[in-house]
Amino acid sequence: MTGIGNRHPMTAEVREHAGGTGRDRWFVGFRFRTSRGSVGRQFFVVGEAADAEDAVAIAMARASLPRSRRAREDDAEMDGVEVRRLRWNPLGWVYLTRSRA
Repeated sequence: MTGIGNRHPMTAEVREHAGGTGRDRWFVGFRFRTSRGSVGRQFFVVGEAADAEDAVAIAMARASLPRSRRAREDDAEMDGVEVRRLRWNPLGWVYLTRSRA
C-alpha cells in the first residue's frame, strides 16, 4: 500500500546512506524582511557542525552565497534565527528538537 499518509521509519542502513550516521545534524532557519516589508524564510540542514553556534555560522555562510541571495531579495535583512537539532528516535523516526531562537 502506498500513499502520502503511509510513512515508514528510516532503518539504520537508510539513515546512514542519507547522511545521518548518528552525528548531530542541525536545522537552521533564517527569517528575512525586505525593504517593502515582506517576510521570507530560508532553511539549511547542517551536518558538519560541532554545536549549534557552529551550525548557525555555517548556515550564515551558505545564506550569503549568490545562489541563496538570489532566492530572496538582495536587500532583505535577517530578522530572526531558529535552530533545531535533527534527531532519530529508537524506531528510526526523524524529528526536530524544540527551537533555540
